Amino acid sequence: MNLASRRPLITFVAALFVFGLVLFASLQAIGNPKPPGAVNPVSKQASTQSTTPTVKVTAVSAQPYQAAIKGYGSVAAHYQLTLNSRVSGQVTQVNQDFETGRKVQKGEVLMMLENSSYQAALASANLAYQEALREAEQARTEWTSSGLEGDPESPLVFYEPQLQEARANYEVAEKNLQDTRVSATFDGIVTARSVAPGSYISAGSELGEIISSDRVEIAVPLSSQEWAMLPTLSELSAQEVGLVDVETGRQWVGRVLREEKQLDSATRQRSIVIAVEQPFEQDPALMPGTFVEATLPGLDVAGLWRLPSTCLSQRGKVWYIDEQGTLQNFDAEPIFVDGGYIFVHPPQALSDTPQQVLVSPMNSYVTGTPVMAREEDNNE
Repeated sequence: MNLASRRPLITFVAALFVFGLVLFASLQAIGNPKPPGAVNPVSKQASTQSTTPTVKVTAVSAQPYQAAIKGYGSVAAHYQLTLNSRVSGQVTQVNQDFETGRKVQKGEVLMMLENSSYQAALASANLAYQEALREAEQARTEWTSSGLEGDPESPLVFYEPQLQEARANYEVAEKNLQDTRVSATFDGIVTARSVAPGSYISAGSELGEIISSDRVEIAVPLSSQEWAMLPTLSELSAQEVGLVDVETGRQWVGRVLREEKQLDSATRQRSIVIAVEQPFEQDPALMPGTFVEATLPGLDVAGLWRLPSTCLSQRGKVWYIDEQGTLQNFDAEPIFVDGGYIFVHPPQALSDTPQQVLVSPMNSYVTGTPVMAREEDNNE
């Protein structure tokens, strides 16, 4: 039998199979009647789940935490000195270390002026002083030889005013000669130089600038609320303060040195001063001008929620799920921030029991909206 002769038979078998399927489905429908409007329970549950939004939450409960007070400040040298010439003259020598960035030691001569005129002035003043001494001594000898007792009524008899003037002139000349040598007044770093060999300078001219290398200081302004969360100055001084360069992330350790006793007129804040000893010997060196974040160890604060910083919405609200499974919120202002977490005081009604707080709330959320929670670890 060829393919053409088999085609009617194949068509008949296929039609019979389809008819059987339709008949079976009809019998099933007759045996399981449903009232009008009835909905499959599984379909209804799936529909409900698909319309209820799922939100990511973290479980929190109120606990005590040690406050970490963060502030910002610019690093400044302990001392900063502009060098000025006390006398006039021509520069004859400049120390090779008197260059920007170079270290200098206390007492090290940085530059010298031509001093021949000052040497001559000192010699002349010394001669006048010696002459005044001789005249004063001769006057006393003559007074004693005359047999007069006591002291004369006028100090001029013993040449006392002349002697004092001569001595003062000698001391000035000696000081002027010393001032032709300009020395560093402390260990430091040269930050500026404005003279060169052969240049002529006048008294009062700026020669350069040096900063001390013994320590740097950072004045960190704090609000009254932040001050209230700090221990006493003696307790703070015994603890380390973490410092981080806000630009590079480099870190150092400092200690609280003192607290200032006045408020800034613009910000109404008061500063605490942190010091780092031997800053240029640190690895890396802590240079003046660096802007750093300081973390001060504070007091223990009770009844706080520790939340990922993303829990605080752009509108300053914390969203949570109430007992009915709906969204609620409250206004929150972080007490302090530390390591990507915010620490807030929850409302009293929420502080006694664990709560589910939304991790990334959106501004479009509406209170009372039913949601399904998907919990994540608060320590992630």
